[in-house]
Amino acid sequence: MKKTLIITAIIATMAVGCKKYDDGPVVSLVPKANRLDNTWEVDKAYDEGKEVTGSYNQYTLKLTKDGGASLTAKYSYGPFIYEGTTNGTWVFKNSKEDIMLDFEDNDADATYEILRLTSNELWLKEKAGTVELHLDTK
Repeated sequence: MKKTLIITAIIATMAVGCKKYDDGPVVSLVPKANRLDNTWEVDKAYDEGKEVTGSYNQYTLKLTKDGGASLTAKYSYGPFIYEGTTNGTWVFKNSKEDIMLDFEDNDADATYEILRLTSNELWLKEKAGTVELHLDTK
């Protein structure tokens, strides 16, 4: 019983300092790279606080825990559908507070501050811009 109380006290003390991102989670037993390993779609997008989701909902971002990334965009024009994909890599930066995406198509390269990272939510804010993206798993 005493051992259980000591372990619980240690975990409770550690949990207070485990929150890395402003919007959480407070604590997670799943490593950050494993939480990123998913296919993500934009649920909400904001530019300077104004919702601009319609400008981003054609994108799908696939990240793998080993650092692989692919960005797919689907556009439709009348009866025609265009789909393009660029492949690349991702790495954590700034003590895992940021993520840098590096694609074959350099126009898609960017570094983002991670605001929230759970197994099914990824919130990012452009480091060199004003866009904030709230992504959910596909």
